Amino acid sequence: MTSEIEKGKMISLLEAVSEIKQACSTPTLGTSKGDKVRSPFFFFTGSGISYPSIPLAPEVLRHCEEVAQDLGRVIKQPNSDPNYAYSQWFKAAYPHRIQRQEYLRSLITDAPITHANFRLAHLLLETNVTNVVVTVNFDDLLSHALTLFGKTPVICDDPRTVERIDPEKPDIQLIHAHGSYWFYDCRNTSEEIVDRARSLEDTTLTMAALLDKILAYRAPLVIGYSGWESDVFMTALKRRLLTPLPFNLYWFCFRRDQVADMPRWLVSHPDVYFVVPPMLKNNDGDDTSKQNDSDPVDPTLSATEVLDAMIEQLGVASPSLTKDPLSFFANQLRHSIPANESENRNDIYSFRSVIERIERAQHLESEHRENIETQLENVRDALRRAQYDEATEHAQQIIIDDLTENQLRDLIKAMDSAVDALPVNNSKTTQACVTLISCYDALVKKAGNQPELEYATARSLNNEGSYFLNVKQPDKALLVYQGAIERFEKSSNPKLHNIVGILWNNLGVTLLHLKRFQEAIDAAHAIITMNKTKSEYFYNNQPITALIIEGKALAKMGLYQEALDIFSKANKEAEAAPSMTTYAKGMLESSKTEQALARAQLLSVPIAAKPPLPIPPAAKPKE
Repeated sequence: MTSEIEKGKMISLLEAVSEIKQACSTPTLGTSKGDKVRSPFFFFTGSGISYPSIPLAPEVLRHCEEVAQDLGRVIKQPNSDPNYAYSQWFKAAYPHRIQRQEYLRSLITDAPITHANFRLAHLLLETNVTNVVVTVNFDDLLSHALTLFGKTPVICDDPRTVERIDPEKPDIQLIHAHGSYWFYDCRNTSEEIVDRARSLEDTTLTMAALLDKILAYRAPLVIGYSGWESDVFMTALKRRLLTPLPFNLYWFCFRRDQVADMPRWLVSHPDVYFVVPPMLKNNDGDDTSKQNDSDPVDPTLSATEVLDAMIEQLGVASPSLTKDPLSFFANQLRHSIPANESENRNDIYSFRSVIERIERAQHLESEHRENIETQLENVRDALRRAQYDEATEHAQQIIIDDLTENQLRDLIKAMDSAVDALPVNNSKTTQACVTLISCYDALVKKAGNQPELEYATARSLNNEGSYFLNVKQPDKALLVYQGAIERFEKSSNPKLHNIVGILWNNLGVTLLHLKRFQEAIDAAHAIITMNKTKSEYFYNNQPITALIIEGKALAKMGLYQEALDIFSKANKEAEAAPSMTTYAKGMLESSKTEQALARAQLLSVPIAAKPPLPIPPAAKPKE
């Protein structure tokens, strides 16, 4: 499998989106001028687009295991495959189909629409990427998002309704391959899923036949799905990959190591590409990342990030609902009532008067909209189109002191979203951070302390420092980190505990850059001291990163044996840690250079004969 991966099977998100954009904008060979261009793709989605509104399989499995055990039902030989283990416990907890349906209904009913589902609905409305989505999800979050945007999809959630689907029609078409939570015949156990994947000799009314039809001319864009070889999609895809595809298949992976679990028939096909997050980078202080309290074990690529990139690169316009909501609702109502006056005599709800009231409100809003509100709307509109650079530029034009409390809160949330989405080495990142911090300071002056917004501000200061460190300006990074620590270290807000630990960690890395080694050691000791009283810091492996900072500083000071002792302690703690964050892994990897140097020095120079190295004033040990 390694050989296939080395041939370029794993590509970046930007590469994939660029190629998808090209495929969607280039007429297919043989089409005449004026002909409708066949869509080259369809979306295939899994649970990743509906998380966190709908829990993922591991959480459902844990719940079902607890319910089954409370009922005295134990599986003597649970299957090692997590998909089959999920099925076993699901049946043990809820043995009847209708019970399983009711449990799913309890998870899905009233669940809020996720960002990813909104983004996918937005793409379906405004682009020619595709009009077809196939999903293994039971929820209806995507159809809700489409309806909210004013588009009702054609839905197929049972083999008896597959004839509703015609990919060449312009309608948006949504196919629930395993059924939906509305009916008790949805497929959620291993036997049911395998049964749904079968082709039948006596009828073409099967999900397998429908997928064969769609796959004949289109390639899937797979998002939020990890793959289950026995399900209807994977079995249909395996049949299709016996021959070449007209367009490349792009499988967006949440983690890089997901590729290693893919079947060989998928990985080895020349037209299949895996879109993966960037590789874990060594962090020796030359490269710092935007750490936060959700810093994952490994770099990840979420469904939201994928769809954001598509909207940004394809230049998708904002949905009408968000661009001009009053006009949108007036048009919705206008299209829902008879146009002929004679047919409208029995308008007992007086919809025409409602439309007139909405239009009057629209007129009044356009007359009285202030310049600042127009500027804020420019920021919001850019965010909807995933144009985060543009949103930051619009925000910089706003006079912060002129904003009301609500407008300040609105702009803080907008800039927080921009900071999350922008790369750490993008100059717009620090501009967004500065705007966010200025808004927060202005809000505190107007309304006092704002605990619910403190975290976004502290995180922005951390990201601003990370930007300066990435562009080789450690002096500026130092000032940012020191100011942020002084500002938030004594906060009683528990949500800030972890980000303050990260600020101390990045301060230590910055001091290493500046060759202020004793101060770096002091920063490391501060982290370790805090960990003894505030367990929240342990989430991001702060004690391990603190030890690595101390070890690096000692090695730079020529105290090689002391450095090796500290590195050994860090390695032992890392081995015992239940999980390691990206940042901690990078720090451990980068420390290998100093460890090797220290060993080499100790082997080449007897410890007793080793002359003491001069220590600059800033690095003198404290009394």
